[in-house]
Amino acid sequence: MYKFYRPGASCGFTLLEMIAVITLIGILATLVVINLDSHMNTACNMKTQSDLKTIKRSVDVFKITKGRYPVDLEELIHTPESGLEELPLDYWERPYIYELIDGRPVISCFGEDGVEGGEGMNQDYHEPKQK
Repeated sequence: MYKFYRPGASCGFTLLEMIAVITLIGILATLVVINLDSHMNTACNMKTQSDLKTIKRSVDVFKITKGRYPVDLEELIHTPESGLEELPLDYWERPYIYELIDGRPVISCFGEDGVEGGEGMNQDYHEPKQK
């Protein structure tokens, strides 16, 4: 048996039902975005810390084999013992910063903004960790 449209019969959703559904979708989307943002920050921290430790180990191996620290990170690429075939880039696709401070190597990343100082995604990373 077929159902026919009857005048005065309700078909479809009321405005109140539509507003309730749209509000729920908005709340869920907000929760997902907030959760995703914290995971992005965690992923950034993990990649950066891992890269810094890898570069620091390669610098230490260079020191052991050559008797000195490299002048710059490019020198690691030309040394097979370092274990690096190419230099990693930070989470924002920029090269890590390498300095010799008081004769000791410090590898740094200045976060998303690329400027020293900051919090969250703009925080600085150093290896070895600075106090």
